[in-house]
Amino acid sequence: MNGGALHVRQGDPSALAFGISPLNAWIRSMECLLHIAYRLDVKKWAIRSDEDKKKVELRKKRIQKEFCEEVGLRIDVPRRASGNSNDGNTARRFFRKASESARIAGIDDP
Repeated sequence: MNGGALHVRQGDPSALAFGISPLNAWIRSMECLLHIAYRLDVKKWAIRSDEDKKKVELRKKRIQKEFCEEVGLRIDVPRRASGNSNDGNTARRFFRKASESARIAGIDDP
C-alpha cells in the first residue's frame, strides 16, 4: 500500500525540556486499579448477566462510600459540567495513602 516506506516523525527535543508530566498516568492508573477492584467478586471483564451487574454495582458503591468516609475522596462520581471526580489531586491522594487505598479496594498492598 505504501511501498514499504514508513514515515518517521521527527520530534522536537525542546518540547521535552521540562520532562513529561506523570499526572495523566497517575489518573489512568488509579482508574484502572479501581475498575479492577470493582470486578474482583465477578472475575470477568465483560459483565453481561444482571446478577453480575448487581454484584459489581454493589461493590463499586461500597468502595466509593469507604473512600469518602475514611479518606475523604470522592471517586468515580459524575460531575455536572463534564467528566468525573477523578482528577490529579484525587489520584495524588489515592497514591499517597497507598496502603489505605489498597485495603479499601481489596487489592494487594504495595
